[in-house]
Amino acid sequence: MNVVLSPQAEKIVRQQVEAGLYHDASEVVDEALTLLNDPHRFAAFKAAVDQGFAELDRGEGIPLTPELFEDIRRTARKLAREGHTPDPDVCP
Repeated sequence: MNVVLSPQAEKIVRQQVEAGLYHDASEVVDEALTLLNDPHRFAAFKAAVDQGFAELDRGEGIPLTPELFEDIRRTARKLAREGHTPDPDVCP
Protein backbone atom coordinates (compact mmCIF):
# COMPACT_ATOMS: atom_id res chain seq x y z
CA MET A 1 0.00 0.00 0.00
CA ASN A 2 1.30 3.46 -0.83
CA VAL A 3 0.23 6.46 1.20
CA VAL A 4 0.74 10.11 0.31
CA LEU A 5 1.47 12.32 3.31
CA SER A 6 1.03 16.05 3.52
CA PRO A 7 4.32 17.97 3.67
CA GLN A 8 3.69 18.65 7.38
CA ALA A 9 3.06 14.96 8.14
CA GLU A 10 6.12 13.94 6.12
CA LYS A 11 8.23 16.43 8.12
CA ILE A 12 6.97 14.96 11.39
CA VAL A 13 7.77 11.41 10.29
CA ARG A 14 11.22 12.45 9.11
CA GLN A 15 11.94 14.25 12.41
CA GLN A 16 10.95 11.17 14.42
CA VAL A 17 13.32 8.98 12.43
CA GLU A 18 16.16 11.52 12.46
CA ALA A 19 15.79 11.91 16.23
CA GLY A 20 16.42 8.18 16.54
CA LEU A 21 13.01 7.45 18.02
CA TYR A 22 12.16 5.03 15.20
CA HIS A 23 14.25 3.08 12.69
CA ASP A 24 12.22 4.11 9.67
CA ALA A 25 9.03 5.77 8.46
CA SER A 26 7.09 2.49 8.63
CA GLU A 27 7.68 2.25 12.37
CA VAL A 28 6.37 5.80 12.87
CA VAL A 29 3.22 5.01 10.88
CA ASP A 30 2.74 1.68 12.70
CA GLU A 31 2.91 3.45 16.08
CA ALA A 32 0.48 6.13 14.91
CA LEU A 33 -1.99 3.49 13.76
CA THR A 34 -1.63 1.64 17.07
CA LEU A 35 -2.53 4.86 18.88
CA LEU A 36 -5.54 5.40 16.62
CA ASN A 37 -6.75 1.87 17.29
CA ASP A 38 -6.81 2.35 21.09
CA PRO A 39 -9.37 5.08 21.90
CA HIS A 40 -8.19 5.70 25.49
CA ARG A 41 -4.53 5.84 24.55
CA PHE A 42 -5.36 8.05 21.58
CA ALA A 43 -7.38 10.45 23.75
CA ALA A 44 -4.49 10.77 26.19
CA PHE A 45 -2.07 11.27 23.31
CA LYS A 46 -4.30 13.92 21.72
CA ALA A 47 -4.63 15.76 25.05
CA ALA A 48 -0.83 15.80 25.42
CA VAL A 49 -0.39 17.07 21.86
CA ASP A 50 -3.03 19.77 22.41
CA GLN A 51 -1.27 20.82 25.62
CA GLY A 52 2.05 20.97 23.76
CA PHE A 53 0.62 23.17 21.02
CA ALA A 54 -0.91 25.47 23.65
CA GLU A 55 2.49 25.76 25.34
CA LEU A 56 4.12 26.58 22.01
CA ASP A 57 1.47 29.23 21.36
CA ARG A 58 2.40 30.80 24.71
CA GLY A 59 6.09 30.78 23.73
CA GLU A 60 6.97 28.06 26.23
CA GLY A 61 8.60 25.69 23.74
CA ILE A 62 12.20 24.58 23.88
CA PRO A 63 14.35 23.86 20.83
CA LEU A 64 14.89 20.21 19.96
CA THR A 65 18.65 19.97 19.85
CA PRO A 66 21.06 17.05 19.84
CA GLU A 67 22.09 18.12 23.35
CA LEU A 68 18.50 17.92 24.56
CA PHE A 69 18.08 14.42 23.13
CA GLU A 70 21.35 13.32 24.74
CA ASP A 71 20.16 14.69 28.08
CA ILE A 72 16.89 12.77 27.68
CA ARG A 73 18.81 9.57 26.85
CA ARG A 74 21.11 10.06 29.84
CA THR A 75 18.13 10.56 32.16
CA ALA A 76 16.33 7.54 30.70
CA ARG A 77 19.40 5.32 31.20
CA LYS A 78 19.72 6.52 34.80
CA LEU A 79 16.06 5.82 35.52
CA ALA A 80 16.37 2.37 33.92
CA ARG A 81 19.37 1.55 36.12
CA GLU A 82 17.28 2.58 39.13
CA GLY A 83 14.56 0.13 38.10
CA HIS A 84 11.97 2.58 36.81
CA THR A 85 9.70 1.21 34.09
CA PRO A 86 9.08 3.65 31.25
CA ASP A 87 5.56 4.60 30.28
CA PRO A 88 4.71 2.59 27.12
CA ASP A 89 3.49 5.80 25.47
CA VAL A 90 6.93 7.30 25.97
CA CYS A 91 9.02 4.25 25.19
CA PRO A 92 6.92 1.80 23.14
